[in-house]
Amino acid sequence: GNCSQCASKCYDLRHDVTNKACAELRCLTSAFLSVYPDKFWEEVNDAAKYARLFRYNIGGDIKDAEYFRNMITVAEHNDKCEFLAFTKMFDIVNAGIDALEVRGEHLPDNLHIIFSCWPGLHISNPHNLPTSFPIFSKKDCDAIPILKEFQDASPRYYWHCGDDCTNCGLCKEGCFGLKNGQSVGFAYH
Repeated sequence: GNCSQCASKCYDLRHDVTNKACAELRCLTSAFLSVYPDKFWEEVNDAAKYARLFRYNIGGDIKDAEYFRNMITVAEHNDKCEFLAFTKMFDIVNAGIDALEVRGEHLPDNLHIIFSCWPGLHISNPHNLPTSFPIFSKKDCDAIPILKEFQDASPRYYWHCGDDCTNCGLCKEGCFGLKNGQSVGFAYH
């Protein structure tokens, strides 16, 4: 969902096309979730028990409201683990947070949701969640007006990712440490 603006430039889709094993694993995982959802979430929960950091959807996104509720439940059951998810499924997350607030609850502190920005994509962010955005080269911005407009409208102050996820989460400024209203920028790749 919400990928119409970025699908033709998607680094993750390019990865799937060039890495057959990755594409096959993602297909199997998606099928497993569809056929055995309770077992899928049981296995996610079990994996999180032994993890310090857990990233959801390295490829893909939050599927639906039930998926998001399960993400919350797993985070609640594993308070020693920090969870991270980038998403373009703004409506699902906003509705999920709204439902929590109606009950006097909030997202677990160990569940870090970051809204992914892209040129031409409208983001509704009433909860002021952290955002991420690509940083385009000056050459691309000069050649493509929408990229320049996007770059000019992007946050002026942000954490610049070093594009090396091997150390992800080890610094407080990293994605796992972003607070509401903060942003992270990634060199477009």
